[in-house]
Amino acid sequence: MSNESKFKYPVTFSIDSDWGKLIIDTPEVKIFVKSGQDSNTTLTDNTITWNNGPRATGNKSYQLYLLSDSDLPSVNGQTGHGDDPNVSGRCTITTLCDFDTNTIVGHGENLQTFTVTVKE
Repeated sequence: MSNESKFKYPVTFSIDSDWGKLIIDTPEVKIFVKSGQDSNTTLTDNTITWNNGPRATGNKSYQLYLLSDSDLPSVNGQTGHGDDPNVSGRCTITTLCDFDTNTIVGHGENLQTFTVTVKE
């Protein structure tokens, strides 16, 4: 799937921890990184992971597109982040349009599942 996909949903994925992960479970949706990718980033079609190193808390932000060649009723995924007891970690997914929920906050090392509905 290319950046020329029919449906492009802009998303910001922000991390305040030593690592953070976003997984898109909807098979028809792929992740395209517009900006923010660096040497600490691992990217596949459906997963983006930032790993700053053990207990090396930092901040990272990505501008992404969720791409699809078909109009979908919803997008399913998971998100999580490092859970150092000395640091209150956080990862946030902010959708910029087209979804009924526009902010999802991850809760620690246990991945939090989410579903966002695409607006009609």
